[in-house]
Amino acid sequence: MKNAIFKIALEITMFLMTFLLSSEVRALSVGEKVDFAYKKAVQEFKAPATGFYQLEVWGAQGGTSGGYAGGYGSYSTGVTFLNKNETIYIVTGEAGTGCSGRSCIVQPKYNGGGGCRAYKSESPTCASGGGATHIAKVSGVLSSLSQYKGTLSSSKDYYISEAILIVAAGGGGGAYTNGSNHGKGGHAGGYRGG
Repeated sequence: MKNAIFKIALEITMFLMTFLLSSEVRALSVGEKVDFAYKKAVQEFKAPATGFYQLEVWGAQGGTSGGYAGGYGSYSTGVTFLNKNETIYIVTGEAGTGCSGRSCIVQPKYNGGGGCRAYKSESPTCASGGGATHIAKVSGVLSSLSQYKGTLSSSKDYYISEAILIVAAGGGGGAYTNGSNHGKGGHAGGYRGG
């Protein structure tokens, strides 16, 4: 999936309803999805009815540099129960970008994509990583929510949190410094990435 659009689908599983989104009242059918495109801001969704909602998130792709593609962001899906008028907060990660030339710098990307600096090489390039995408019951980018990360599961392979509902990591940025030092950005997700 291209990193220009990040999709977060909130699937209503039980109800026909109407809700307010971007100052428009519109009908929402059972199984309909609501997508949130990238914005460098926290977005909100107010549950139009009590019920179960399916959440899907995609992390942003890392930047391409020197012909070396950034890694893809990860994908996560889950289900949560929301009460009518309960608000959840959606933060979409920013796609990574690249630069070239001595002393080129790419600032970190929105919601956690790491920055980069290329220097001391004949033809250096670098690219930032992509930002994470998450949905939470509290507002803020992930770096501001560390107190809500929850507790480690008994199998020690995931965290249980009442505040942070779902997260998808961003991909790594590609890089090139000279003929022998280069590489594609790593893919996020899974047990080993890509």
